[in-house]
Amino acid sequence: DVAVTIASTMVHIGADTSQEFGYTGFERMFVYMSLLNSGKKEDTQVGIQKVDELIGQLGHTYSEAATLICLEEFSTDMKEALTKFGCNPFRKALQDDPMSDAEVEFVRSKAWQ
Repeated sequence: DVAVTIASTMVHIGADTSQEFGYTGFERMFVYMSLLNSGKKEDTQVGIQKVDELIGQLGHTYSEAATLICLEEFSTDMKEALTKFGCNPFRKALQDDPMSDAEVEFVRSKAWQ
């Protein structure tokens, strides 16, 4: 997945937070969303960590607030999913991959279905 590769590379070299690149909090949200949506547990965990850091750093403008709330909620759901299932059941649902009954119920119970 190209978006995940780019996001992962940006985080690995520090481009997401570098003053040289000057990405806004809003732009960084999209980078981290790619990681959260990754099918790889390691990428998702990095995305969760970066969202937590971003939430702590932002002074929240009105334009960022609504998106940040959604991103924080999705990140929280990803933490719960990784703890319960060790994977991203939302991605499995989108790809029509086999899912356990518990994963199906989890996805149905969230706003992201």
